Amino acid sequence: RRGDWEGVAAGAAVPDQLIVLRADDGFRAPVTYTPPNPPVPGAWLPTAPTPPIGPYLGLMEPFGLKSSDQFRPSGPPELDSRRWARDYDEVKTIGSSTSTTRTPEQTLAARFWAEPPVQQARGSFRAFVLDHQFGVVDAARFMAMISVTYADALIACFDAKYHYAFWRPITAIRAGDTDGNDRTAGDPAWTPLLPGTPNHPEYPSAHSCITPAGGEVIAKFLRTQRIDFTVPSLTGLGDRTFERPRDLTEEVGDARIWGGIHFRSAVEDGVQISKRVSSWELAHHFRRSHE
Repeated sequence: RRGDWEGVAAGAAVPDQLIVLRADDGFRAPVTYTPPNPPVPGAWLPTAPTPPIGPYLGLMEPFGLKSSDQFRPSGPPELDSRRWARDYDEVKTIGSSTSTTRTPEQTLAARFWAEPPVQQARGSFRAFVLDHQFGVVDAARFMAMISVTYADALIACFDAKYHYAFWRPITAIRAGDTDGNDRTAGDPAWTPLLPGTPNHPEYPSAHSCITPAGGEVIAKFLRTQRIDFTVPSLTGLGDRTFERPRDLTEEVGDARIWGGIHFRSAVEDGVQISKRVSSWELAHHFRRSHE
């Protein structure tokens, strides 16, 4: 039928135009990060022998934002502050591999949110579309909303990450006696619950930058705060369902602390990036929810 062929033609033309439009957007540009030598308290040191992850991301041209630094936060706490000492002690205690205060449920949540984030997120979106039996138009619109918002939240997050280049708990706690704060006691043998700390700067938390944005997009799309959104486990830990966006936001942020890979300030400021980016995208580029 003529309408079918017109749809196929449009479907082929639009991505071709988008590829041309984004040809020089900075994706995978050859950007490097050089850690300080000798180390400087507060400065990020790579946590793996492989190249740092995503130093180019914060320099990319966003899809919907005006610039990658549009919602850049004010930065991590000063090392001589009480806020830093609180952040430090929280992770040191509950995020340790030998923690006696972390509950089994918190440990499970930390491990769940340590699964590969892209595959986990995409699986949840596909399941969401199928569970709600969206037609082609609604499914395409939803995936456009969630993909653009996620991409820009990640770009904004990595702009801040490499701008501030703040150290991870595994580095900070082992070198706690060097930060100039009498309230932080170092532990050279400290290890986090989650092995393999992500090899990019700590502040802000990437999961906190992007995952809550998904909840906001889903609520907008469904026109209700009752989202009942399920995120699948890729490793047999059991799927997790979140009734409201705030439930998703709280758990994913806490899980990064329980896992010993993020400080509270990184989570809180990451959530603010997530909220600001999603609000901007939904207001400026996706005003209508599905009909």
